[in-house]
Amino acid sequence: MTAWLENLCFGHRRLWLVLWVLITLAAGYAASHLKIDASFEKQVPLQHPYIQTLLKYEAFVTGANRITVAVRAKQGSIYDAEFLEILKKVNDEVFFISGVNRTTMRSIWTPNVRYTESVEGGLESQAIIPQSYTPTPAGIDMVRRNVLRGDLIGSLVSRDGTAAMVVGELRDKDFQTGQPINYVDVAEKLNDIRKRYDSDKVQIHIIGYAPLVGAIVEGAQVVLLFFAISVVLTLMLVWWYTGSWKMSLLLLSTSVTTVIWQLGLTGASGVGMNPLSAIVPFLIFAISVSHGIQVLNMQLEGLSEGMTPLDAARNAFRSLFAPGISALAANVIGFGTLLFIPIGVIRDIALMAAVGVAVVSVCKLTVLPVLLTYVRETSGKPKVGNALTRSEWLWNALAKTTDLPVASALVVGSLVLGIAAAMVGQHRVVGDTHAGASELYPNSVYNRDIEAIVSRFDLSSDVLVVVAAAVRDSCFEYEPLRRIDRLSWELTHTEGVRAVVSLASVIKNINAALHEGNPKHVALQKGPGLIPLAADNVPAASGLRNLDCTVMPIYIFAGDHKAQTITRLLDTVKAFSANNPGMPTFELAAGPLGVDGAVNETVVATEPKMLMWVYIAVTIVTFLGLRRSWRATLCVILPLVLVTLLADAMMAVLDIGLRVATLPVTALGVGIGVDYGVYTFSRFLHLRQDDGLGFHEAYGTALRETGRAVVITGLTLSVSVATWAFSLLRYQADLGIMLTVMFMFSMFGAILLSPALARFFFWRDANTSSQAREKAKA
Repeated sequence: MTAWLENLCFGHRRLWLVLWVLITLAAGYAASHLKIDASFEKQVPLQHPYIQTLLKYEAFVTGANRITVAVRAKQGSIYDAEFLEILKKVNDEVFFISGVNRTTMRSIWTPNVRYTESVEGGLESQAIIPQSYTPTPAGIDMVRRNVLRGDLIGSLVSRDGTAAMVVGELRDKDFQTGQPINYVDVAEKLNDIRKRYDSDKVQIHIIGYAPLVGAIVEGAQVVLLFFAISVVLTLMLVWWYTGSWKMSLLLLSTSVTTVIWQLGLTGASGVGMNPLSAIVPFLIFAISVSHGIQVLNMQLEGLSEGMTPLDAARNAFRSLFAPGISALAANVIGFGTLLFIPIGVIRDIALMAAVGVAVVSVCKLTVLPVLLTYVRETSGKPKVGNALTRSEWLWNALAKTTDLPVASALVVGSLVLGIAAAMVGQHRVVGDTHAGASELYPNSVYNRDIEAIVSRFDLSSDVLVVVAAAVRDSCFEYEPLRRIDRLSWELTHTEGVRAVVSLASVIKNINAALHEGNPKHVALQKGPGLIPLAADNVPAASGLRNLDCTVMPIYIFAGDHKAQTITRLLDTVKAFSANNPGMPTFELAAGPLGVDGAVNETVVATEPKMLMWVYIAVTIVTFLGLRRSWRATLCVILPLVLVTLLADAMMAVLDIGLRVATLPVTALGVGIGVDYGVYTFSRFLHLRQDDGLGFHEAYGTALRETGRAVVITGLTLSVSVATWAFSLLRYQADLGIMLTVMFMFSMFGAILLSPALARFFFWRDANTSSQAREKAKA
């Protein structure tokens, strides 16, 4: 097949290049129509029990996809006619944003936010700001009294009285059109509210999933700048290596082409680009450059031996096709293992990466060699201005890693390093490790908004919702409400909880109102008709019960969304349910913390499986690609295991949590890192088995022939992703640091640890070669 494909490519070079140009143009057109897809459902494991609970009760339970807009007076308090007018305008604008569930919107201006008080003949419930409100001192004083009556201090009104909230719930689909909502568009509308109402008198703070998406997309817009910087740096490194601008530009052009093809295929398939998957084009570019350097290396070797450009290109094609396909297959399968993780955005990353690698196999193993046949300036001895090419002493020194003393020291040192890394890696945290949005830096506008809201309100955006599910009319019965109240008490006294709101807590406050506000009566009372009377004054629109009282959510407001906080809350609910069986049952979990808890548990459950299948798949493909040599396969795979352990340790040291954004890193690092060893050992086995060279001579020759490419590839890959460290997005900077270190360690593993391992796995060959050398000297 290799010979047939070689004749097809090189026998019809012009036709092949015309097809390449036409496909690139078509892919570029498709890529231009690529849309951003930031669907909320793609961020969560839909089959997880917590998410199933969220979807089951999404018509009644709020908080999972909330928008919170806080309007803060820079001077004075909210009890000001001009401030209340601005708050009303903000409330109305949020109300009309596409996708907002208008029936559950809450602010002191919405009619579903009410106070209840005892009057002659029973209870009276009124809106906080009734229709009769007028912006007069008397009207403003009435608002002040109603806020106190409604017990809204700390919830919709800040504790210091300087800010008020507008809270809305977003659905993934527009109620009127049935189409998925555009989160970027929602974020832009919210930012427009900020721009128009931020002034010297009031300040607007906005948090929620939609504004977070907007902040990520805004930060991701500089990705093109980083990509351009990566291209320029790569061009300089490749030119330094080859000494040929033409070769360097051809490598870069085909690498950029792979990105265009990958984005075009993604756009044509209808899959949108999630902000978190913006790393994929970078990786595809890096992989493309990695394999392209191997092609240039073989081309230069052929030219240095006096071959014509055409013959050198054909030789490069024949020599690299099998190991290249093997390495790329390992990449595809490694990325494919991400499909085991039941989170939409990670599966999108897996598919995009797999498609991109398939494109690399076409562009790098066929198109680039064909293009190199037209580069004639280096016929004869190539103009390689690279110090690595002239430094035979370096490769001779590295070849000594196969000597027993050096190899022993390297293997023992790597073993010690691996054990230490494994111990440190045990302290790695699953989930978020910082307050605020982990995707952004603490000084970002979004995280400053979170800090401003959390410091003034008890009801933060970090909400866990427990659904109390019972039989019909349970909210009129004492026992169900008593169970809810007991769980609420347990949660209130759990570390990290700021406030707990439930139907039971509201009914207790209403009971106190029935007794002229006497604090002794802030309790559930068994008196005839008392609970039904109080429950009747809690409308279904409050989000605390549904119409038939079969669903009664409990809202737990936490101080942060760190992994340990979420685990603590979930464990409290699970322990209470296990120790106190009965009705209602408590179902976990909705709200942002319920979503985070589902993601964290999914990561814990699937990461070991993902790693297992990554290594199984990569090992099998490497074994088949390296002539079914289990010894060569182990020499390639074991350094990658060390890199994986070091990556876990680095996450622990740098306080990087294992979450959706960072979960794919290990699979990506292993999938790409395997390339280094495959090329080197493929050449080594060829020299040993086909050319009959001894162990030391074969490995030394393989290292000289491929080592230059391995080093320059490692530098190029590292430089490409190192630019991410300057990203405006913290998660992208974290990925950049981790991948840079992983690529560098993979490179060092390939040129230092792999040959040391080879000394032991091929010990019979090594000893035989050593004895032969000793006899020759004698």
